[in-house]
Amino acid sequence: MSLVRLDGTWLWEDPARGAHRRLRTMPSWLGPLLARLLAGPALPWQSLTSAAEDCGVPADRTEGCLNSLVTAGLLVSGGTTGPDRDTAALRDRQWALVSPPADYTRPSTVDEDITLMWRQAAAEVPPPAYHRFGDGPRVALPHPVLDAPGHPLDALGHLLYLTHGVLEDAAIGPLPRTRRVPPSHGAAHPFDLTVTTRTVLEEVSTYGYDPSEHALVPLADEVPETGTPAAEPDLLPEADVLTIHLVAERVQWRYRSSTAYPTIFLDLGHLVETLYTTAAHLGWQVTDLPSRGAPLFRPRAETGTVLTRLALRHRPVAGGER
Repeated sequence: MSLVRLDGTWLWEDPARGAHRRLRTMPSWLGPLLARLLAGPALPWQSLTSAAEDCGVPADRTEGCLNSLVTAGLLVSGGTTGPDRDTAALRDRQWALVSPPADYTRPSTVDEDITLMWRQAAAEVPPPAYHRFGDGPRVALPHPVLDAPGHPLDALGHLLYLTHGVLEDAAIGPLPRTRRVPPSHGAAHPFDLTVTTRTVLEEVSTYGYDPSEHALVPLADEVPETGTPAAEPDLLPEADVLTIHLVAERVQWRYRSSTAYPTIFLDLGHLVETLYTTAAHLGWQVTDLPSRGAPLFRPRAETGTVLTRLALRHRPVAGGER
C-alpha cells in the first residue's frame, strides 16, 4: 500500500486490490504506525498493540485500528506470501495514479514522447499496426464506395470496412499506426476481428479480417474448441458471429503503465458503437453473445484474447429495409 499526497489531500492506495480512497483527515499517528509496521519484523498481536500505542494511537482505539488493517489486507499472518511491492504491474499502477496526464497540447510533450519511443524502439521492435493472418489466399470484400452494388458480400464488406478497415497508414515516430473510421486513443486500434459465417461458402467457416487489404483470410489450420458455431444452430446460418480479439501490445508498447487498460476499453466502446451504427444503417440486427473466455477456434496465427462476441443477423430489423 502507499500514501500519496495529491492536490492537497492524502490518498490511501492499495494497488494489490486495485483501489484507493481519499482521507479527509490525516491522524498524526497513522504515518509513524505504518512506518513502524513496514520496517519491523513480524510481531505477536500483543506487541502490535503496544507498537500502536507507542506511535500515538489512543489506547481505546488500538484494537479497532489493528483490526481495520487486517480487514484491509495490510496486516497478514506471519509467513503469508503476496505480490512483491515492486512488482511491475503494481508499480505501474502507482505511477499511473500519481502522475498527471500528459498534456499533448504542449509541443515539448509531443517531442519528448517521440524521443522516448525512438529510445524504446532501439531495444524492442514496436508492434505492427494490424495483423495480416498469414499469407494465405484472401477473399476480397467490396468497398462501400468504390465498388458497384450488388455483390453478395456487400453488407458484410461495408460493415467490416466502416468498423475496422484501414483508411490510411500512418506512424507516430517509430510506431506504426493507422487511420480508421472509429476513433482510437493514440491511434492504437488494439483489436483483431474474426468472422464465422456461411456467407462465403456453403458451410460454416471462420475467417480473420485483414483491415489493410479489406479481405477475409480463411483460418484453414483452426482447431475447434468447445462452443464452436456448430453448437449454436439458432444463430447460423441466419447470422454471422463476429469476435473481437484484444492485442494489448499495440497500447502497452507506447503507454507503459496501467493507463493502457482504460484506453483499451475506451477504444472497444468506439469500435462497438461504430459497428452498431453501421449495422443499423444496413438494416442488420446486432446481439451480444456470452464470451466463453476463449476464441471459438484456436488458429495457428494467434488471434488474442476474446473481448466481445456479437451475432450479426442478416434479416433486417423493422423499418430497416435498404
